[in-house]
Formats: sequence, C-alpha cells, structure tokens
Amino acid sequence: MWISFLVPFLLGAGSAALGVAVQVVIARHKAAEAGHFGLGMILAIYIGARLTHSSLSELILECVFASVMLLVSLTSLRLMPKAVGVIIVLHGLYDQLFAHSAGLPDWYPPFCGGVDVVLGIGVMIFAPKRPTVLTH
Repeated sequence: MWISFLVPFLLGAGSAALGVAVQVVIARHKAAEAGHFGLGMILAIYIGARLTHSSLSELILECVFASVMLLVSLTSLRLMPKAVGVIIVLHGLYDQLFAHSAGLPDWYPPFCGGVDVVLGIGVMIFAPKRPTVLTH
C-alpha cells in the first residue's frame, strides 16, 4: 500500500524539484508566475480527464473549480505572490480526495501530490513577498 503511494509521490517530487531548480537558475524572481502557470497546467489535466471519464455536470463542476482556483491564484499573484505556493500545496489535498473520481490512474494522485508539495514549497521559498510590478 505505502509503496504504491510512495514511489509515484517521490517521482512527482523529484520532477518538481528539477523544475524548481531550473526556475531558480533561469528566473528566480518569476517563481510565483511560473507557479501560477504550472497550476493552470495541472488543473487542465483534470479537465481533460473529466472529458473522457465523467458526465457533463462533473465536467462543468471541474471547469468551475479550475476557474476559481486560477482566479484566486491570479489575485494572490498580484497581492501576495508567496500565497500562490500555498494554493499549489492545497491542490495536493484535492488530488488525494478527488483525483480518483476523475478517471485518472491510481498512481496519478500521489504523483501529482508530490509535484504539488515540492512546487508549492518552491514558490513559497523563491517568490517575492510583494509583487514586483503592479498592473492595472
């Protein structure tokens, strides 16, 4: 049981650690923006899974959830960039609770959970405390 969770979790964490390292080298000051973009990609996987394995009402609910998450993340990006990392880590909890109902394989929730934890912590560490540029 633990092996079936731990192996994909560690693979996801390792993949995210590599991504965070690349982000730090290329553009450390853009960590929150990269995290926001990454969250959008992660959420898109769930929408795609719902397209193939769920009813229309479940697909709509997933789209609404993803939209709300991205709006909260975008607001955080503009007000408190480090909060984007918190949102990503919280998505890891969502993975554990709802990914199985989306028709994703059993290894996916722990893999994505590993990605979410490491990516979210990376954003919390490397994102600036305040936005670098406020756009109107």
